[in-house]
Amino acid sequence: MQKLVDSNGFGGVGLTENELQELRVLYPSAQAIKHLRLGTGRIGGFILNLKGVVSHHNSSEIFYRILIDVRGFPLQKPNAFVLSPSDDVIDHCNIYHENNFSILPNKQICAICDGGAAKDAFDNWPHDRAFRILAWLNHIQSVLSNPNPEDRARNI
Repeated sequence: MQKLVDSNGFGGVGLTENELQELRVLYPSAQAIKHLRLGTGRIGGFILNLKGVVSHHNSSEIFYRILIDVRGFPLQKPNAFVLSPSDDVIDHCNIYHENNFSILPNKQICAICDGGAAKDAFDNWPHDRAFRILAWLNHIQSVLSNPNPEDRARNI
């Protein structure tokens, strides 16, 4: 498997402890999930709180507790899942109804639809680890704050 290497020669999948520590500057709630460590000791998933809106009909602010799957990062686009609020409370059109996913196979969670063009954009971003994770998290923050009813994951 090809390794994506940044300007410092840093490669490998997942996040390092230092990378997560740097993310905490902008996302202070970011915490590694201990049971999602990769064989290399790197972080395969982390949680954080992101502010968004309730829905495209209700612009009241709400905090979402988000699980970020970085098991394939930086070669693969991360994936985001809502841990809270619960599925029956979510009214955001870009958050799917709960389902089972390999990141937490014994728990039903809601995936966030990050848009059809997100993978192409991610694949074309510079091969810089910090840029990629920060740009992608910024995109997820934008999705949560600016619901797109034209790209629905659920009908509201």
